[in-house]
Amino acid sequence: MLSLGSIKKGASSAKKIELRATDQRDFKIVKVKSSLPFLSTKASVVGKNKGFEVTINVAKKAPAGRLRGEIAIYTDDPDQMVIKVPVYGLIRN
Repeated sequence: MLSLGSIKKGASSAKKIELRATDQRDFKIVKVKSSLPFLSTKASVVGKNKGFEVTINVAKKAPAGRLRGEIAIYTDDPDQMVIKVPVYGLIRN
């Protein structure tokens, strides 16, 4: 679960999720999707293929109110092809 916290309407905000393999197998992030249209995502490699960082940005145009959604991280690992992360927060006036 990822809390975006309380964000003032019109302000941008970013949070990061770090992913690492729990075994010695390498994996890659294929794509990242958000269920909320005002959240954008970007995946990047951390270190020498030691893991990944997913940055979630809240757009300045996000509507005021509580937000609940999900970030889906798709990987090439056959044992865990999709990692779903619930996201919540508050955009205040």
